[in-house]
Amino acid sequence: MTTARAFPGAADPSALAIYADAALECADAGFCAWTVLDNELIYVQGEWTAEERRDAFICDLELAASTFGLVALTPGSGRSFVYSFTDNVNAKAAMRSATPKTELMQTLCRARVDWLIANRVAEAAERITSKANLWADLGSRGKLAEMLEQAEMLGLSTRRVQIPPGWRELLRPTAPEPGTERGTEGDRPTTAPSIPLTPNRPPNRVARQASGESDRRRRLLQAVRAAGARVSSQLRGHCRRFRR
Repeated sequence: MTTARAFPGAADPSALAIYADAALECADAGFCAWTVLDNELIYVQGEWTAEERRDAFICDLELAASTFGLVALTPGSGRSFVYSFTDNVNAKAAMRSATPKTELMQTLCRARVDWLIANRVAEAAERITSKANLWADLGSRGKLAEMLEQAEMLGLSTRRVQIPPGWRELLRPTAPEPGTERGTEGDRPTTAPSIPLTPNRPPNRVARQASGESDRRRRLLQAVRAAGARVSSQLRGHCRRFRR
């Protein structure tokens, strides 16, 4: 029998802290997620397409930004516990309870949880204020140069990584059924794309054995909720250290 391990604090070597943000109502609106490993700032960043800005709510895009950070930054870290920080309460609630409010958030949450299970990663979703989420905010608003300049002033090297294949495509809506308006039920894809399962690709739920995975999913969600309840002021100090 596998012994459950307590979720570590943010400063533990087995834990990774990822900060993410998304923007919508600005000229260079996009997404940014970052983490620091061994004095290196590693980040993923980009702009939304016109279609993504038109079709998605800000809560959808905030969850997408966090998801992009999770799947792009975690694999190379060697860490099995992740703290995901977001300044959007709806995105945080979706990550914690897996009860998202929109169809696109449902799609993202399903693929996100499947990825966590497939890669044996445990996650704690945490709220950070917009003011404290400075670097992710700058990157999401097209101010990447300012973000990198601040990192270099702190003596950090910087490295950009790409979103793994398949994940950006989750934002694409399906064609509406006749008589169905955009944004109503049935206008969003309900399954992750059916592409091969790798550590960096969204999993194909059709190929999964439902019986055992359901139990693992439930245990993972219980662990995430328990971990969130244990997070203390140590985490807030951890994220403020890189904001100064």
